[in-house]
Amino acid sequence: MPMRFLLTLPLRALASVWPSVAVGAILVAYLAFASLAPQKTASLLGADPAALMRHPIALACGAWLLAAVIVSTIARVPFSVRAVGAWAAHAGFVVLAAGAAVNVLAGQRGQAVSYRTDHGWSEIDEFQLANSAALHVVAVSGAQDLAAMELPLDINPITAGGVQLGETQTAGGVAVEVVDFVPRAQIVQQWRDDSPLPMPAAVVGIDDGESSMRNVMCGWGKPAVTWEFGDVVVMFHGSADSEMAGRMLTRHPPEEICRGRDMLVLLSGQDVPLSLVILRADGQAELVPMSPGRAVTVKLAARTLNIAVDRLFTHAALHTAAVPSQDDLGVPAINVRVTWGDWRGAAALPFDPLGQFEQQAWLCGQQRALAMRFARRVVKLPHRLRIEKAEYLPSSDGKTAKDYRCDVLVDGAPAVIGLNRPLRAGDWQFTQGHWLDEADDPRMIMFEVSSRRGLTAIWTGLGLIAAGMFWAFFIKPMLAGKREGEQ
Repeated sequence: MPMRFLLTLPLRALASVWPSVAVGAILVAYLAFASLAPQKTASLLGADPAALMRHPIALACGAWLLAAVIVSTIARVPFSVRAVGAWAAHAGFVVLAAGAAVNVLAGQRGQAVSYRTDHGWSEIDEFQLANSAALHVVAVSGAQDLAAMELPLDINPITAGGVQLGETQTAGGVAVEVVDFVPRAQIVQQWRDDSPLPMPAAVVGIDDGESSMRNVMCGWGKPAVTWEFGDVVVMFHGSADSEMAGRMLTRHPPEEICRGRDMLVLLSGQDVPLSLVILRADGQAELVPMSPGRAVTVKLAARTLNIAVDRLFTHAALHTAAVPSQDDLGVPAINVRVTWGDWRGAAALPFDPLGQFEQQAWLCGQQRALAMRFARRVVKLPHRLRIEKAEYLPSSDGKTAKDYRCDVLVDGAPAVIGLNRPLRAGDWQFTQGHWLDEADDPRMIMFEVSSRRGLTAIWTGLGLIAAGMFWAFFIKPMLAGKREGEQ
């Protein structure tokens, strides 16, 4: 008898009302705290704020209530024709809860971005996973077995400020270690002349008496790099020779570079001392010797400029470090250490939620280069989406938006995504997000992407609940009335 009582005690507890009421109260209280104060709740539990709905407390309470519905239905409502409504409603609740659990536990969401180019809008076949972070490493050259590598980081996520540090991950001969994580960081940069490969660069300052700019001009392996100061194009070529200097004086640069503007070309190389070639818009050219630290005055048709090369690098390398910010403008960042063979490097990478920043690049010895980015994890989509036409429709007053309409192709089939008209493609849903920079002339459109794997179960559960209530409150009383009339 005691053994039988102990074996049936869990079922008795599930079928009883008061334990379920207590568990339900705990779940309601937990959800209230998790919704109203997610950061404090996550800090108290040592959890990720973005994963509070998947915390063991919520899962255990939900599983208890689900099991209680099943056990109490079987124990208290014997199956019969009269009880069809109750069984259908209870079954609907179970299916609905299961579908919601699948959505919470297995669902994915994030943002997908399409950029406008000269050839139309870029295709979307992947998205950035929300509440995630990863260190993306790409071997630009020199590693045939490391075409691309993504190192997921154990992050709670960025908002919680927790990163697993000190663990080295290796792929394709490249070892990467996250040394430090700074939740609010400013990136400190320092240029040094210690690159393992020749890398010309120049610190250039220019002013016209009203405004001034200072910039480090480095092509990262490209022969030349350009910079625009108002309507003047400034170019630095750090590996020039005497033949190139002669061509500069006799041949005007291509129209796609200067576009009818004045151009200042800084030349430096093994057999070419630092010099400035002035290419005026009218076709006249002039060569002016320069020396580091001394400014040269250039008189152009529209204004007079002072240009100086403060420092020249032959083996330029950018060293960065993430340090705590003194204000609230800091961004999350990590300090990483990289080893590739006998080469070692370290740098700071700011968190890049949409992959918009330029990647941190390193030259790692002869014919070897790495590019890295600290961003969200990238998830491949089972569908391909391309924008055919993006149209901003203002309201009648012209001040607010009536609709953001995108005519798209999904796997080749035409479809429309509107402001309140999300697009369903299989288990995935695409919703209008942000249009940047201008709504009526966007260069970038962001879609909210989410999976809806439990949606079929949710609708099925709602249908069963509706059918059960219809049976219990309409069909059953109607049948009972007919029986009484017959008697």
